[in-house]
Amino acid sequence: MNEPVSDHSRRALTSAVFLARVWACVSLLLGGIASAPLSIALMTGHTRFATGHILYFAAVTFVFVVPAVLYLIIATYVQQRREWAVIAGIVIASLHGLCAIVGLIGLLILTHVTGLGFIIAPSLGALLFIAATTHLIYMLSRAFGALHVAGDAGGRRGFEPLQDEDPQSHQRDTTKFPR
Repeated sequence: MNEPVSDHSRRALTSAVFLARVWACVSLLLGGIASAPLSIALMTGHTRFATGHILYFAAVTFVFVVPAVLYLIIATYVQQRREWAVIAGIVIASLHGLCAIVGLIGLLILTHVTGLGFIIAPSLGALLFIAATTHLIYMLSRAFGALHVAGDAGGRRGFEPLQDEDPQSHQRDTTKFPR
């Protein structure tokens, strides 16, 4: 069961990339689910366009779509072992989790004030959101160990020149071929 540290680090790096991509897809899906009913109602004429709709679509864009795009970009650069990408991923996941915490607090206050029970489902969604971003932060922080692991082919970029084993082999043999 005792694996080398580099194996744990590589697994953490791979998991962090995978989680960032999965979280990006989930975030895009949630953004679509959040904006689809209002979009359909506006297109079919069941509701009139109002200024609040712009704010709603802006909130969906900033809470779901922008972080999803950033997670996809971050995952690509984390896979290339860029340290700044791991740090940026931790910061973005932290901000995303903070948005979920603020949303959860707002939902709990709204539930307390109004007594509406249908706000329970979004509250559970916010809790899952917080758990997912916390897990992504944890995996990204563990991925720091794999950024500089030597001997891993996945971390090399570009090419390395081949070294000649016998430097004398390229010298011209003048005994065989006269000038």
